[in-house]
Amino acid sequence: ADAAAERLASAVAAGFANPLASRTAAAIAARELPEGGAARLARASVFVTTAERLAGEERRHGGGSSLLRLQWLRLVVDEGHLISAGSLTFAKQFLHRVYAERRWILSGTPARETAASQGARQLGALLGFLKHPLAATFNASLARPFARGVPGSADSLATALRACMVRHLKKDTPLPAPERRTVTLRCSSEEKLAYNTIVAYVRANLVLTAMEGLERGAGWESSLLHPANAASARRALNNVRETCNGGGEQVALLAAGLYDETVLLLQERYRASDAAVGRAESFMRDACAGRASPCDCCGVLARLHLLLPLCAHVVCAECVSPATVACPACALPLPELSYHKCAKCESPRCAHSGPLVEHVENAVDAFAYLQPGFELEWLETRRERAAEQLAKVLDRERARAKAAALRGGSGSVAGLVMGLVAGSGAGAGASSNGMAAAAPSAPASSARPSVHFASDVLGGESMSGASGDANEDESAGLQHSKAGYVIRRLEQLRADAKADSAKANSP
Repeated sequence: ADAAAERLASAVAAGFANPLASRTAAAIAARELPEGGAARLARASVFVTTAERLAGEERRHGGGSSLLRLQWLRLVVDEGHLISAGSLTFAKQFLHRVYAERRWILSGTPARETAASQGARQLGALLGFLKHPLAATFNASLARPFARGVPGSADSLATALRACMVRHLKKDTPLPAPERRTVTLRCSSEEKLAYNTIVAYVRANLVLTAMEGLERGAGWESSLLHPANAASARRALNNVRETCNGGGEQVALLAAGLYDETVLLLQERYRASDAAVGRAESFMRDACAGRASPCDCCGVLARLHLLLPLCAHVVCAECVSPATVACPACALPLPELSYHKCAKCESPRCAHSGPLVEHVENAVDAFAYLQPGFELEWLETRRERAAEQLAKVLDRERARAKAAALRGGSGSVAGLVMGLVAGSGAGAGASSNGMAAAAPSAPASSARPSVHFASDVLGGESMSGASGDANEDESAGLQHSKAGYVIRRLEQLRADAKADSAKANSP
């Protein structure tokens, strides 16, 4: 795995000049089936996949998927009642395309509807998917008489279904009693960091919203414990569980405006020293770049901490409580703020015109408002979103190039493909949807360094304008287990782009 990661790093460094091109090309490559396609699948005894995977195959390849190039012995669909429910989905459409000698549906509720007519229709849809001979006459000869209550129709329906259904009850399936053991597993350093980060994010919400400043309970509505935020609380808890089970890596996102606002708050309202502002900026850059920082109080490593004013110490949420009124690291009290502000908003600098009003802010309220406002997202989710958008752009440009060729024009998508896949500057700017590799520009008055921002292009794919960060991220563009495949897939994309270019330039 380490060797594959090194090969990926060297291939990216040698073949790509554009960070956007390399990340998006690697992301779209990772969504394909393993190398070898149908030949590799044919050597497998069992192939297990998900409905989401099949839906992706239908969207991207349709009838050209490697899964459809084989004659399968047996197709088994778990939770198969979903085939008969709702509208036609990409996953259902793909399943109907699969060539299989035998088809099975597993379901605890094959007819989920309470009404007899609806339940019978669902059974008919399942028989149709199974391509059972009974499906052709099921509705007319069995389902409709049963729905109308025709005498004897229930017995006829049961007799017909016994020929194609096997029913298992728990009482008829003796299983040995389970043996339960508790095994404590040691976390790796990466797993510890991922767990600390997500727990710090959740605890920070609970601590900050429980603090009582000038208004008692002012943060309650934003707390994960508030009933209105139950969905967010469940999602946070699931993230903690997935992190405990090796669920991947969470990355911190910070909107460009929030970075600037935190710096302005320290400079203009807290009158913090240049050294303190520099420490705060360093913490935000490190968090967005995926680098962990130690808590200045207890030393625990995490990507997200709470930022203290004036001293700019960063402390973990475990070292802060709702009763905190001073920095846990240096005991410097949280200061009360007195300043002039816009009468219409809380921004330290805004475009509103009108007189400023004097304002005194409680120390605890000001501390809660100072926090940068990081968001966490699964790294793989962001890459998949980037791959989806890139695929749409490529499909759109190919269609336009073909239309231009039919009209006698010289339009070609080769430049765009070469630009996105091989880092060509000319091609990278050819996209009509305004894709760009640059991060949002900072205000002229701000010396904000380049960091990973949530508002970057490609649906939140982190970008970095700093050459050091960009090169560092290239070597970790994908999880190392996919690195070898990604390299080969990128070479294939380059070859396809060259072929398109040659075809477009041929007389």
